[in-house]
Amino acid sequence: MNGIVNSIKDELWIKKITKVHLVIMWQDLERVEFMAMGKKWGILLTLTAIVSVIAIVGAIGATKCIIKSKKENLMPREGDKVISTMSVHLTLQTDSIVLAVNQQINKEEKLINDYATAYIQYNLDGSTELIDKELIASWITLKNGSIVLDEEKVKDFVERLALAHDTVGTERSFVNSHGKAVTVSGGPYGWKIDCDKETKELIDMINRGVKEKDREPVYKQKAFGRGKNDIGNTYVEINMSEQKMWYYKEGELIVSTNIVTGNTAKGNGTPSVVGYIHNKVRNTNLVGKGYVAFVHYWMKVYGSIGIHDASWRSKFGGSIYKKNGSHGCINTPYEDVKTIFDNIEVGTPVIIFYEENSEEKSGE
Repeated sequence: MNGIVNSIKDELWIKKITKVHLVIMWQDLERVEFMAMGKKWGILLTLTAIVSVIAIVGAIGATKCIIKSKKENLMPREGDKVISTMSVHLTLQTDSIVLAVNQQINKEEKLINDYATAYIQYNLDGSTELIDKELIASWITLKNGSIVLDEEKVKDFVERLALAHDTVGTERSFVNSHGKAVTVSGGPYGWKIDCDKETKELIDMINRGVKEKDREPVYKQKAFGRGKNDIGNTYVEINMSEQKMWYYKEGELIVSTNIVTGNTAKGNGTPSVVGYIHNKVRNTNLVGKGYVAFVHYWMKVYGSIGIHDASWRSKFGGSIYKKNGSHGCINTPYEDVKTIFDNIEVGTPVIIFYEENSEEKSGE
C-alpha cells in the first residue's frame, strides 16, 4: 500500500494536485479497495467520486463499506511549497450474495454444457453447415432451472439451409446436344428439403445429444446430380425449336428422335422448364377438354404434360407444332417412346427449352 501511496504522491506533485486522484485495487473476487486524494478544498469532489463508486459496486452485491479519511502534508520538493491534502480510503466487501450469484451462474453453465452435447454436421454442395455446442447454447433458455429449446430457432436454421441448397425452380445452365449453353429455369425438378420433418428430427437429435458428422437432411425430393447444376449425365433433352428429343443414360445416347410439341398457334405451346419423370403408365386414356386419346406409353413430366406415343400421327418434327401441335404434351414415335419407357427411371430430369434465337416461345 505504501508503494502505491508514494506513487500517487509523486504524480500529484507533477499535476500540482488540481483534481481528484482515484485508485481502484481489486484484492480478490469479494474485496475491492478505492483510494482518492485531493486538495483539502476539493474534498467534496473526492467524496462525490467515492459515493458514485459505492453505488455502482453496490449493484453487484457489496454489503460492507469502510471509509477512512485523513489529512496530511505532502513533503515538498526543493523550491515547492508544502501542499496540504485530504485522502479517503474506501474498502468494499461482498459476502454470500455474490457467492450465491456465482454459484447460480455456475449451475446454469453446467446445465447448458450438460445439455448442449449434440454435434451435427452437414456437407452439402461443397460447403459445411455445423450445429455445435455454441450454436445450441444460443437456441436455449433456462426456465425455473430447466433447459428450454427454442424450436422456432431450430426451424429457422433448417429453412436457411433449404434456401441455400434447394434447387427446385432455380436457373440452370445446360450444355445441349450441339455443345451450346442453354439457360433454363422453373419446373419441379431438383433438391427440396422437407423443412418440417428435418426440424422435428433435429430437435430430437439435439435433445438426445446425437453426434453425426455427415448428416443428410430429410428431402421431399432428390435430384439425380448434386450441387446447383444437378442434372447429372442421365436426362431427357427436348429442343422445341428443333422439335427433337434425346435421351442420355449415364452419358450414353439411347434415343434421338423427332417429336411434336404443343400447338403455339392455339396458345398450347409446351413451356420451357426442367421437369422430371413422375411416373410410367402403360395403356391409358388421356382425357382433356374435347378429346380422349388412347396411348400405349405415358410418362408424366410436368403438370398435365407428358411424353407419349401418338398413333394418330404419321409425321414428326419440322414445323408441325406451330399449327398442328399437341395440347402441350411431347408426341413421340412409337418405337422411340417404347425404348425410353423401357430404360428410363422415375425421377430422371427432362430439360425442355426453346433456343434463345428461336422465334417461337412457350405458350404458357
